Amino acid sequence: MKFEYPDFIQLALLPTPIERLEKFSKEIGGANIFIKRDDNTDVVLSGNKVRKLEFLLADAVSGNCDTIITCGGIQSNHARTTAIAAAKLNLTCYLVLKNGQPAQADGNLLLNQLVGAKIKLISPEEYKNVDHVMNEIADRLKFEGKNPYVIPEF
Repeated sequence: MKFEYPDFIQLALLPTPIERLEKFSKEIGGANIFIKRDDNTDVVLSGNKVRKLEFLLADAVSGNCDTIITCGGIQSNHARTTAIAAAKLNLTCYLVLKNGQPAQADGNLLLNQLVGAKIKLISPEEYKNVDHVMNEIADRLKFEGKNPYVIPEF
């Protein structure tokens, strides 16, 4: 039986290298220890987050979705990667982020703003119901004629 991958959109720069950890290998007695360098998938779409998004965003695009909704902490790598990938695909992105308003946008929050993500900041208490918050946004967008795709926190 041949396994077939589901459709995906290539976002990551692949393949990423596999490197031998020479010092660590010697330290533990000479076993060959290697590491997969998924931090090299791209400058801003780095790490394992982009790999799952390749499949999720392909599903969204194949369903004619025009808006992506997801969540995370205020400096979430998943949220940042989603916002940037959505922008690359000309999709609107809504982020529901935990923690409230910082004094100054920096790090991932700043990058999210720079790529045009629409950001809803909520308290840690509200974040306990983040799926409900995202579904409310999705319902409002559907009422406005949009076709949203919700990516829950995994």
